[in-house]
Amino acid sequence: MPRGGGRRRARGGGAPTGGAVGGRGGRSGGRGGGQSGSPVPHGHGGAEGAGAGRGGRGGAAIGAQSLGKRTRTFSIPFLIQKVQIVEVKDLGQRGKFIMKKPSNINPSYNVDVILDLDIPSSHCLQIMRRICHPNILRLEGYVTNKSDKIPGVFLEPLSGRLFDYLMTRFSLANKLDIVPSQGFQHIVRQIVNGLAELAANGEYHGNLRLENTYYQIVGDDFVVKLAGFTRKDLKNVDEGLMLDLNGLGFELEVILNRIRSENKQYQCLLLQDLVDKLKSFTLELVPNFREKILDYVFFWDKKKRTAFFTCTVPNRLNDPTFQKKVIQFHNCNIPWDSSHFHGLKDAMNDYQFRKFKSKYNGKNKVHHFRFASGAYTHEEQIQDALPNKLSVDDIIQLCDLMIFLEAHKLLS
Repeated sequence: MPRGGGRRRARGGGAPTGGAVGGRGGRSGGRGGGQSGSPVPHGHGGAEGAGAGRGGRGGAAIGAQSLGKRTRTFSIPFLIQKVQIVEVKDLGQRGKFIMKKPSNINPSYNVDVILDLDIPSSHCLQIMRRICHPNILRLEGYVTNKSDKIPGVFLEPLSGRLFDYLMTRFSLANKLDIVPSQGFQHIVRQIVNGLAELAANGEYHGNLRLENTYYQIVGDDFVVKLAGFTRKDLKNVDEGLMLDLNGLGFELEVILNRIRSENKQYQCLLLQDLVDKLKSFTLELVPNFREKILDYVFFWDKKKRTAFFTCTVPNRLNDPTFQKKVIQFHNCNIPWDSSHFHGLKDAMNDYQFRKFKSKYNGKNKVHHFRFASGAYTHEEQIQDALPNKLSVDDIIQLCDLMIFLEAHKLLS
């Protein structure tokens, strides 16, 4: 089975749709047969069906698989009898192949194809065939006619457009009504990973929009697929990547504005921070951009937030230089403890008293960080004093979300 893709068995004159062309080759026979197929790993290779156009007939599809410097050809032992144009939900018009399967082909031989009727540029085709990565839409092959034009291409299975999914079917906030949800983090992280893979191959996207980004759902796995690559007149690849990241910021800003207009109860501080950082991403930041971006607070989970305030922050709080930096640059309301913190403030001050330490000073910016650090560190000792069994992480997110951004900024 190809990575992230499902297969549907083709039987007789059925019309399989989906993705990977070039499964395990068998000996072809019957009409449209011919050569014996070479075994081909799932999810690789491409298919060129001569004469297979709209409503046309064609022979067995022939393809080539690149194996480093070696190339071997193989045949897919099916006769393409007809291409029907159908409407696929969330994908628009697509071509569905009607194929005849020779009787001597092993029943376990599966071939799924989908024909995209939009003709991509040669640059786009090259990227989709050359770069093999879960977050790059894979081109399995393409269909040619007698004039060597490309009326359509074989793509891996797709479930829909990412923009439509984010706008209509997806929870963008977590259980605390804070954006992002874990799923939203996963989606944006995959986009960044796809751009990083392009960079590793000396390419950039050139046309990054959520409208031409797709997704694939297989079981519980949601996989983002970048597509629609374009070459621009730029000085170098880094400039293209910078523009890609700027563009991602503007695309996410559309989502941000939609959330604020329709879900006013959601806290969007972390998404706003990510949007601002991406929109202002400069050429100097492009090297190792993946590591820099994925370290933004937007992508943090509970484990990361806990480690940050139990390890990273305490290691710096005793440094006089860092303390001066906090006093001078930490942007917080004074007093910072005007919120009751769902009982966390009282619980921590009681803990301080039991340990013969002074209470936290709401006018002291350094104490602001000490308070959060102590709460994460001593959660087990104070948990019973917290109402509704909220975790320390829940309370800090609900009452003081800005502290994560401020601490990360001052420690960067």
